[in-house]
Amino acid sequence: MNPQISIILPAYNAEKYLATAIESILQQSFKDFEFIILNDGSTDNTEKIILSYTDSRIRYIKNEKNLKLIKTLNKGIELAKGKYIARMDADDIALPTMLEECYTFFETHPEYSIVAPSVYNMDNDGRTYKKGNNRYSSEVLPYILLFENVVTHPGIMLKTNILKKYQYEDSGLVTHFEDHDCWNRTLADGHKIYVLPQPLLLYRINNEGISLTHSDERSKLLRKRQVEWIKRQTNINFNVALIDNLNKNPSWKNIFLLDKELNLILPLIPSHKVYKEFIKWKSIYLYRHISNSLYKPIFIVYCLTHSKLSFLSILNKFIRGIKIEKTDNILKGITNDCKI
Repeated sequence: MNPQISIILPAYNAEKYLATAIESILQQSFKDFEFIILNDGSTDNTEKIILSYTDSRIRYIKNEKNLKLIKTLNKGIELAKGKYIARMDADDIALPTMLEECYTFFETHPEYSIVAPSVYNMDNDGRTYKKGNNRYSSEVLPYILLFENVVTHPGIMLKTNILKKYQYEDSGLVTHFEDHDCWNRTLADGHKIYVLPQPLLLYRINNEGISLTHSDERSKLLRKRQVEWIKRQTNINFNVALIDNLNKNPSWKNIFLLDKELNLILPLIPSHKVYKEFIKWKSIYLYRHISNSLYKPIFIVYCLTHSKLSFLSILNKFIRGIKIEKTDNILKGITNDCKI
């Protein structure tokens, strides 16, 4: 009998954190899964670590040469036998009920095709410092995802037939944001996504991770694909150059121009509640793109003089900053028996 969930974990030279990631899956409260671990031609102790586990749910796949992430992920998708497919990375930690919570949501909400946990961001030393992706409703996410990926890749779960259909594009044009592209292609066809409000994964922001080490290459490709996403979803010819202009030159003029362009989305939003959510996200998005702190007061003045952006209560959270908390403090009250 096929398992309910297939978990796909690609690993390349992942010896530093791999054992903890594997154990966090094996200790899940939900037991009916297969755990597909793909060793993508590692040259360190990755294989030795994987082979040290004797759990029958593990399916070990070894690439004789390094195929890179997208080909390895798609290989795992083809092998998956479960009703649902979940993703896991080799440097993250799944909290004990992650699979159970995602599975239960799917079984009680069959109209959704994708469900993701909220997360705690974690640094290389295991300190958590910020809650992630638990602010937005499923109705507003298709609009937000056109501009930034607020859905964490590890921990996400999809209906197997959906992910087998869309997979991760292997054209070389979405390298390092293949997940973001997959979500947008899937949602453009009318599929629904939901992010659980409770944090169920410790997501490591790795200074040596692909997203950071290839940021320049990623940014150029992302902007080109972003034009296609927005055009397909909204029929708007969005000027994505305005995003980079604001990054490079924070000014009143560039804030206004990007804000005006983002406002083109507003007439497409179906309800007042979702409209308000998009406005709140837009305020935060613009604020984050002002990297020079000297321009933060300019943005506050801008908010005061433009009614669509008068969300100072939201901005105050970011102006004050977010204090770093240790993992032990974050986990206290979430679970008393988390063996990580």
